[in-house]
Amino acid sequence: MRAYEATEEDVFLHHLKELDKKQISGFIVKCCQRTEHLKRLFDILMEFSQEHHLPVIEISEDLYFWGIIKHILLQLCDIETAKLKYFKMTHDNLSNILLNVIDSRESIERIFFLISTMLGNPVGYITQMEPVFFQVIRKHRILELKKILRNISLEL
Repeated sequence: MRAYEATEEDVFLHHLKELDKKQISGFIVKCCQRTEHLKRLFDILMEFSQEHHLPVIEISEDLYFWGIIKHILLQLCDIETAKLKYFKMTHDNLSNILLNVIDSRESIERIFFLISTMLGNPVGYITQMEPVFFQVIRKHRILELKKILRNISLEL
């Protein structure tokens, strides 16, 4: 819902109608109704969903969509189709990061964050200069651990 934080109610409702035209199956939203505006948008979503008989799954902010997406794809599609759809979503996400982020450092952090959330495990890389690890932690922050394994990388 945070993506719609700066969106007017009528624009949000129009977006919901466009999604309905695409024959979506339901909504998965993160609980982040911090402002009155977001609470109102959530109420609009709930009303819209009831009118159109669409389920709404509300998840905690510290959960990631990738695990849910994997599970749903495997339930709806055969394994090959699920892999292709998952590949397409991964490609789209990585392309979005690479095309829309100008700072290379931020691009690297976002790519590692995406991969970490997809895998559900920390991801890192080691260079000859120093090891750098990115780990996903609660509340969507990236904890960057530097120089912890410097001695190990120097031995390599």
